[in-house]
Amino acid sequence: MIKTLYITLLMILSSTSVSAQWTELVSDSTRESILMQQLTLFIEAINQTAKDEKTKPDLSNIKLSPSAKERFLMLWEHFRIKTIKDFQADNCSVIQLDGGKAGYNVRDIDVTIISKQQFSGDSLQQLSIYFLPDGTILDVCIALNHEQYRAAIIGKDNLASYLQMLSFCEKLKTAYYSKNIGYIEQSLENNLSNIKYPELYLNNYRNILKRVFARDELLDYNINDINIELSQINKDIYGLSFKQSWSSIHYYDVSVYFSLWDFRDSSKPVIHFTAIQSAETPEEKRITLEDFY
Repeated sequence: MIKTLYITLLMILSSTSVSAQWTELVSDSTRESILMQQLTLFIEAINQTAKDEKTKPDLSNIKLSPSAKERFLMLWEHFRIKTIKDFQADNCSVIQLDGGKAGYNVRDIDVTIISKQQFSGDSLQQLSIYFLPDGTILDVCIALNHEQYRAAIIGKDNLASYLQMLSFCEKLKTAYYSKNIGYIEQSLENNLSNIKYPELYLNNYRNILKRVFARDELLDYNINDINIELSQINKDIYGLSFKQSWSSIHYYDVSVYFSLWDFRDSSKPVIHFTAIQSAETPEEKRITLEDFY
C-alpha cells in the first residue's frame, strides 16, 4: 500500500478545478508496477554505491532521461546519498497528476546526504523523484520537507500551478547542493526592465556564491516560510516568496527570495521577475506581488 495524493484536473468551461486528498492506493497496475520497479532499482543503486564508496552509481539499468542523469551526477560529485533504513515503497507518498497521465512525483524518501568534505557532517533530507508516465525518471531533487510541502497545497485552488512552483523550489534547492551555478543564474534572470530594484545586493550575492562554490564549501541550504500569493486582478499571475539560507565554513547568508509567475500558458509558465533581498530588509521595502498587480 502506497500513500498517494490524488490530483484530478477537471476542465470545465475553460477553467481548471482541482481536488486533492490523501488516501492509499494498491499498486497492482502495470504502470505503477513499472514505476515502483524503477524507483527500487534507483534506490538500490545509490545505496550500494554509498556502501562501497565507489566514484559514482551504475545507472545503466535504470530509465533516466539524459538531463536527469546529468543533474543527478552533478549532485553526486559533492554528496553521497543513501536511504536511512532499508527502502520500503510503503513509506513513500506519490502524487498522481491527472490519474498518472501527466506523470508522478514520489516523495518522502528519507535519506542521509554525506558530504565529501571531511569537516562536514551528514545531513538528513528527503528525496523527491519525478517520473514520466512510462516510469522514466525525469528528475531527482532534494525535497522540501513533508510538512511545508503539504501545507502549501492542501485546500488550494489552481493546484497544478502551486505544484509547478513547489517543483521549482525543489530544483533550486538541488542546484545549490549540486553547485549548479548555471541553473541558479538562470533562476535570477529578469524579463522586466521597468522595475526599480537595487541590484547591488544581488550582484554581491552572485559573486560570493561563486567564490563559495569555487572552494567547494557549501554545507547546507534551506527554504522556509514559503508564501504563494494569487493576483486579485489576474487569476493567472502569482507571487512566490520564501526565506532562504545557506552556509559554508567561511560564510552564512539569509535572504528573501521573490519571483513573479505568469500561468496564462499553463504548459509553459513564465517567470517575469526575480528578486533577492537581505533578510534585514524592512517588510515595507520588500518586493511583493503588490508591486506588479
